[in-house]
Amino acid sequence: MENETELYTVEWDDDLDAVLFTWEEFASGERFREGANDLLECFQDRDSSKMLVDTSGIRGHREEDTQ
Repeated sequence: MENETELYTVEWDDDLDAVLFTWEEFASGERFREGANDLLECFQDRDSSKMLVDTSGIRGHREEDTQ
């Protein structure tokens, strides 16, 4: 299962033979669980042994909260 939302992207990379997961922004609670469950489902569906997770889009707080 591959999925793209405003919060994250789950995709398969044939060259790496791995699931790629990219967090686009910070998530917690139910939104985090939804992304983690989509990652797990794709990982299991592909019967993969590798995943690459990109968290570079995550910030610990909003920019406006730093003012």
